[in-house]
Amino acid sequence: MDDGTVFQNVLGVFAHYGFRKTSMSELAAAANISRQTLYNRFGTKDAVLEWALEGYAANAGSLAEEQLNATDVPVRQRLLNAFMRWIGDGVSVIHNSPHGAEILDLGMAALKRSDADPHIRFEKSLSQFLLKTGICKTDREADDKTFLLLTAAKGLLLKSNSSEAFGSGMMRIIDSAIVVGD
Repeated sequence: MDDGTVFQNVLGVFAHYGFRKTSMSELAAAANISRQTLYNRFGTKDAVLEWALEGYAANAGSLAEEQLNATDVPVRQRLLNAFMRWIGDGVSVIHNSPHGAEILDLGMAALKRSDADPHIRFEKSLSQFLLKTGICKTDREADDKTFLLLTAAKGLLLKSNSSEAFGSGMMRIIDSAIVVGD
């Protein structure tokens, strides 16, 4: 099992049972390790949740950046693919799990406390992508478009009930906000 899958499995358990009712045994099973190993490594459920959230966000950010750098793919598709990896892949867990919204809220708070905020890294990558592809001509324009795209994507996260709905809405946002030659 790769790290991305482990993070997703652990967060899925939290989203299903809620933070308070999730047991360390369930988390250990989701991480494919023993309960004792989980306790030795993390000590508390809070630490497990923080590790899984930070790992999931870092993994999603790396996957999103890979999509932005896939030069063999048309620009608008690269943007959509990046947002699908960044946000879209998590939509179903958030909306179709009994405690998905709770875990999203806890995750946002944990990431704000984190030293390595993956949101800032993705924001910078997206702004650079907009400049590098010629969509934007100035740093200010790229920062403004990045702000618009990220804010719209976060709103779409709250509105969409599935990854497919998120993808469809995100393409509408990209087409409305960005003029792309391909």
